Amino acid sequence: MSGKLGHDDVVFLSKDVRTKVLHGLVHHYSFVSMHQMLEKRNIATDRQVTRALEEGKNYSPWRMVGVFSMNLFKYFILGRGFLYGWWGFINAVNLGYMRFLKFSKFYEHEQMKKHGY
Repeated sequence: MSGKLGHDDVVFLSKDVRTKVLHGLVHHYSFVSMHQMLEKRNIATDRQVTRALEEGKNYSPWRMVGVFSMNLFKYFILGRGFLYGWWGFINAVNLGYMRFLKFSKFYEHEQMKKHGY
């Protein structure tokens, strides 16, 4: 993993770590509840904005306009989220909202800076 702000980082506890291949099926669930998912995505978008500011990025507020529907289409249709039924729809909506939240938080930061907050 990249280890950049806004992304998970893997840090081994010792230097002599050996990896192995897992055989069989692993069930991985990134979220255990809607509440936990929204909290995690709220924290993630804060970190994404911090990272964007550190890297000197400048997003147009117009990115907020279509980012939600574009990402909903990307994850639900192109990413075949529809195969997972309502959970696929919920996940696609949340991913679209997360992208919107990133740009709206960036806009908020720029407006607060502009007005001296």
